[in-house]
Amino acid sequence: RAGNAGAVEAVLAVLRRHSESVSQYQACRFLTCLAADDAEKIKAGNAGAIELMVAVLRGHVADANFQEVACAALRALITGSRAHKIRAEKAGAIETLIATMRMHAENSRLQREVSTCLYQLVMFNINETTGRLPELQAIIENRRQAGRKGAVQAVVSALLGHTANEEVQIEALTALVVLMSGNVKNRIRAGKTGAVAAVIEAMRAHSGSAGVQEQACRALRNLRSRTAKHMTMAGRAGAVELVVEAMRAHTGSAGSGVQEQACGALRSLTGGIAENVIRAGKAGAVELVVETMRAHTDLPECDFVYVELQGRACGALRNLTSCNAENITRAVKAGAIEAVVRAMAEAFEICYLVVLERACGVLRNLTSSVAETVAENMTRARYAGAIEMVVSALDRDDIDENEEFQVTQACAALCNLTGGNEESITLAVVKCNAIEALVQAMRRYADSAEVQESACLTLFFFTRGNNRHAISRRARAVHAGAAVVAEAALRAHDSSTLVSEALDLLLQLRA
Repeated sequence: RAGNAGAVEAVLAVLRRHSESVSQYQACRFLTCLAADDAEKIKAGNAGAIELMVAVLRGHVADANFQEVACAALRALITGSRAHKIRAEKAGAIETLIATMRMHAENSRLQREVSTCLYQLVMFNINETTGRLPELQAIIENRRQAGRKGAVQAVVSALLGHTANEEVQIEALTALVVLMSGNVKNRIRAGKTGAVAAVIEAMRAHSGSAGVQEQACRALRNLRSRTAKHMTMAGRAGAVELVVEAMRAHTGSAGSGVQEQACGALRSLTGGIAENVIRAGKAGAVELVVETMRAHTDLPECDFVYVELQGRACGALRNLTSCNAENITRAVKAGAIEAVVRAMAEAFEICYLVVLERACGVLRNLTSSVAETVAENMTRARYAGAIEMVVSALDRDDIDENEEFQVTQACAALCNLTGGNEESITLAVVKCNAIEALVQAMRRYADSAEVQESACLTLFFFTRGNNRHAISRRARAVHAGAAVVAEAALRAHDSSTLVSEALDLLLQLRA
């Protein structure tokens, strides 16, 4: 092999000794080839190649052709290596790459290459996430530093300046997504810099490109921040309809990435924004999300990618059906109840709790009093196995103590799914041991007022009435410790709503 013959040392020597661009140009191309081999990449990094490439980039900043091959070499050296990414940042790679983007703003090939290099510098792949936490934290710091130094603005400028170039759009959108991921300040920077308009323009200009649509939807998903401002702006600019059109245009296994990210985008666009929820419903989003849940059976069941898609779809569906009777009707007619129950069953197989929490939220909405056909929806959910799934979600031993929101959603869903229906309550209590599950949830989440309130309300409805079944359920609740946990909730919490629910339950248990 070339590396074994000292090729790495030779090419670095050329870069150090020859300052003229012609020799360094060829050396950079050769280094890119060498870095394709992991062993040679490590050797090059240890020999100072990272720092040298950053210096070389600075030395030929006006030469666009040279910048392109030098960026490609740097990208090859840092891809897949946390240590090399950290060294590149310390050598000044971030500000150097941003300077290149600004100086050569009209060069589409260079904008694409620098965008690719930039997102490699601030991201970590799944195979990089194991071991050595300090290195992962350092790469997250790279992301922060990139935002502070103007990377978000540079990437958005590339998007706006090269609207017609599909490759630039894909790479710049990917860079934007990575920069915003897990970083609220970068999301705010993106919103202020015009990212919403840039993403929407990319979707309009490249409706047939699955790559652009997927990354654009991913960007919309990540653009959410502490306020609804960006998502409201996006909705008014047509983002909701564009996401729906992307779902229609890119179907099947080839479009699974678009479908997943579109569901994530819809979740962000409709979270607490009523006007976007209405837009999405009218555009056909509800039916498409349900169809996505039902259609992608070509992906392996219980595979993480499949369940991740289901999780994003459930998240979108929960927001779309929140307090919106028309969307609830659309969802039920499209088969949402059955699709959600199936998603829960598959999520159990790999313990993917995000799906369970969001699915419980969907079932809660579909059987709420807002629904125009609540009784029919409850019956349909019972036959689909929703009650069994929700109790199972409530009664899992592997739920982390911090997953109280999932438990709250499960309690509320169980209350709506059974709401005053003797057959449903009997199924929950007798077959699924729901009373014991609720009491255990109250014990496990004694510090959560939300869990206590929701569980007390559900237990109250389970034990209400004077027929022999209700009397039997009251006795069962007392035996399970419901009175004890309700009294503990009264002592531990000041919430007026919780106090009311707990007192109602205690009075009923003593009836």
